[in-house]
Amino acid sequence: MIRKFREGDLSAVMDIWLSGNLDAHSFIPPSFFTERFEESASAICKAEVYVFDDGEVRGFIGLQEDYLAGLFVRDNARGKGIGTALLSHAVSQKKRLSVHVFARNERALLFYLKNGFVPLSSAENPEAGESEVLLEIW
Repeated sequence: MIRKFREGDLSAVMDIWLSGNLDAHSFIPPSFFTERFEESASAICKAEVYVFDDGEVRGFIGLQEDYLAGLFVRDNARGKGIGTALLSHAVSQKKRLSVHVFARNERALLFYLKNGFVPLSSAENPEAGESEVLLEIW
């Protein structure tokens, strides 16, 4: 079931966030994410966040207005439609939704393209030193 994030979800959400980032971005030093852990936890508490909870939080999506700030699924729950369900939930509530994805994160790029997102531009993320693609759906 998809529901709104509650404060008690933060530990599970941050575990999913960190492990998901480390898994998807092997081309970026782990310190890039560990150094942003507290900042990201604070941002999650302020964002519009939905979790997929079937007795355990298995994934989440974070939105900042019409920007998809993050979509993560626990590694042992991937490939079961959880990410697609979370994305569909968010898209159904927004007229337009955009997301940045590191160009080398092929799995995420394919996921968004498969779900109707269109690439608009690419640019280097100066903090990570990696190219990012801006995608949008409307």
